[in-house]
Amino acid sequence: MAIKLNHLRKRVQVHFKSLRILNENLSSSLDILETSSNATLQKVTIDNIPTQECWIFENENGEKELRSDGKKSEATILYMDRKNKKLYIIMVELKSTLTIENLIHCRDKFKESLSHISVFMLINNHDHEYDDFKIFTVGFICCQNEAISTSAQSVTSEINLVNAFKTYNQNGDKNFLAELQTITLGRQYIPIIVKQSLSRENSMRIDFVVDVLRNS
Repeated sequence: MAIKLNHLRKRVQVHFKSLRILNENLSSSLDILETSSNATLQKVTIDNIPTQECWIFENENGEKELRSDGKKSEATILYMDRKNKKLYIIMVELKSTLTIENLIHCRDKFKESLSHISVFMLINNHDHEYDDFKIFTVGFICCQNEAISTSAQSVTSEINLVNAFKTYNQNGDKNFLAELQTITLGRQYIPIIVKQSLSRENSMRIDFVVDVLRNS
């Protein structure tokens, strides 16, 4: 059966809605669980999350055609600041120890997640209601400790990323910029925030407003 081009977008929107890829956030706190059982940091709880104009994006949908093959952040939160016409895309990743290799791994997962979600956002912009909103993409890494070493083998090929992180770490900046080469958006520079736990417990809590939005 042939489909008219002007009906195609509406049909895709209807089918995507039934898959519940983008779910409205109904709780002021969100638990993010580490998928690896060997990690010492097993859970991060994000408090003070808005319960309006806030959604949780399901990176790993059950439909195999829509899966991101595991290369994705642990959670992706979308928050609409309607007053300031901003849409925040916040990708959260958990790491027990932040090494150079893990930092690169986080950067790559943010890249895959951003490529994945940009397609769904394009399709789901109903009636172009949000065309004039500015998108702020943020990578947020939760870790128990940081062990970045300039002697690591990965430093040479990722010297810009490593130097940006080390400057951020030494100066106490709010965030540092990382380059993402995405297949859907091309080259993007996004701020990355690292929140380190002060305890050795297998869980940590962060505040959505204080730790995330104010540092973005």
